[in-house]
Amino acid sequence: MLYPRTLASAEVSWSDPKVKNWERFQNALKSDHFKRLERDNVNYANSMFTVYPAFAIDQLNTEAIVFLKTETVGFSIYYTLDGSDPTINAIKYEGDFKTKPKTLLKAGLFNEAGELLGEITEIRLK
Repeated sequence: MLYPRTLASAEVSWSDPKVKNWERFQNALKSDHFKRLERDNVNYANSMFTVYPAFAIDQLNTEAIVFLKTETVGFSIYYTLDGSDPTINAIKYEGDFKTKPKTLLKAGLFNEAGELLGEITEIRLK
């Protein structure tokens, strides 16, 4: 998709190298740029806020080890293991964790205000 790539190119080209800051740009995307794009009915990708899961199941099929990551920094990942959609009241991701195989994992990236930034990621651990 053309957006937000075009916004990132403009940021790199026009910003003073001394003030370039990835975290600030990410916050500006969500708080300002995306709202303007929505207002103007411009289709854009919010995939930079996607949570990417990776997992491994032990040979005895008794536990799954789960790792979650995202392209962005400065936001929090929250997840559930019961099939419900995550909110900021769900489990906060602090690092790798173990759970049962075949568990339905749902995860999302949230800002400090508790707003979901991208889509909810859903995966069955099998």
